[in-house]
Amino acid sequence: MKKLLAFAAAAAAACFAALPASAGIVSVTVQNLPVGTTPVANPLADASTGTIFENVIGSELDGIPPERRSPWEGTAFEATGTYSSVQAQSTAHYTTMSSTVLTLIWGSPDNGNSIVFDGGLGTVAGTTIVAALAGLIPPGTKGFGAVLVTIVVDAAFTGFTMKTHQDAFEYSNIEVPLPGAALLLLSGVAGLGFASRRKKAI
Repeated sequence: MKKLLAFAAAAAAACFAALPASAGIVSVTVQNLPVGTTPVANPLADASTGTIFENVIGSELDGIPPERRSPWEGTAFEATGTYSSVQAQSTAHYTTMSSTVLTLIWGSPDNGNSIVFDGGLGTVAGTTIVAALAGLIPPGTKGFGAVLVTIVVDAAFTGFTMKTHQDAFEYSNIEVPLPGAALLLLSGVAGLGFASRRKKAI
């Protein structure tokens, strides 16, 4: 019996030691915008530092900071597509529901842009996105255009920060479960339930 207990303890210790020491980024997929992609407004940041623009339209490239380039530049949505822009030395934080996947349109990729996940779950640097541009068909161009980026994290995150130390970090179509959206959904479901009970009562 003692030998069996000792073996079980050793096995448990071995399993614990095999667990990853810390969470991190599992994968970053970069691709050209799929045909049919349309603009979707970003959620509003729940905290920010410096200068950010939220759900704006069109580029501002007059040579006078702050400047920003629309991810929709050169597309059918150049005059109507919304996006958000974090300016140099600025940050925008978003709180989310628990998730392991973040998808967004990353505009004019630059080395200075980055996404930092809460809780030390990892950082996706602009250098990673820029390095992937050459492998696209057709190849992307640093500082221009936009790409669809899907990030998978090996543990659930509940928030992330967009930041840059260069001119600007432009992005659109953030896709991740958001607390506000969940509350709206729950209130809608509750309303339907109340209406159903009221109808039966009548």
